[in-house]
Amino acid sequence: EARMKIVAAHFPMKVQAKEGEIQIENFLGEKYPRTAPLVAGVTATVEGEFVILTGLDIERVGQSAANIERATRIRNYDPRVFQDGIYLVQRAHVKEAGA
Repeated sequence: EARMKIVAAHFPMKVQAKEGEIQIENFLGEKYPRTAPLVAGVTATVEGEFVILTGLDIERVGQSAANIERATRIRNYDPRVFQDGIYLVQRAHVKEAGA
């Protein structure tokens, strides 16, 4: 399981978990949605301002988190000012049985 936080300063992002991908709408006010693919075996749920990725393989969960971060990367702007995006706040870890 990995937790990612949705950070939006001015334009509110709308994040949807679809089959095999995450769809990010209104990122920096863009008119077209951005998509980030999920690796096979990983499921995503959106709970408020968090995206929760779950799966059996820790490497696949981590790669899916990297795909989401890369989809919201901002280019040609100052990263100290434009901090919008979806960022990993809790790394993928193995849940114990019964927990």
